[in-house]
Amino acid sequence: ALISDSGTPGFCDPGASLVAACRKYNIPVTIVPGPSALMTILSASGVQLNSFFFRGFLPANQHERDLELKALKPLKVPTILMDTPYRLTKLLKELAIHFSQNQLLVGLNLTQPNEWIRQATARQILEMLPYSKAEFILVLYPSNINDFGSD
Repeated sequence: ALISDSGTPGFCDPGASLVAACRKYNIPVTIVPGPSALMTILSASGVQLNSFFFRGFLPANQHERDLELKALKPLKVPTILMDTPYRLTKLLKELAIHFSQNQLLVGLNLTQPNEWIRQATARQILEMLPYSKAEFILVLYPSNINDFGSD
């Protein structure tokens, strides 16, 4: 068990290495986040995040979504994305096009009995996705995750 007295693992706290080791050895990690999906996914990242960009929900209009996704390309920090449950598959397909090589960390139904957290490319996530519709949050990592504070 990891109990942090002042911080959240992966977010200004040294617990990221423990989460990464657990993930490496397929040891389940359960986060008790309080009311924040953002802190939950950051805690589950296994990466020491010194900074990130919270983009949140992309526009519903397809042209505007494409423009927003293109604007995210040059960012050198992880980007947090959310959307409505029924656009989960759509967003993953878009990320597979715009960020085909980037790793994602996707959290579905966080803190629920059917919680599902995986890190892979968007295409790989689509292949293993257990639900086509779910509450979700995801971290879009820059092309080299070691560039932003990983140990």
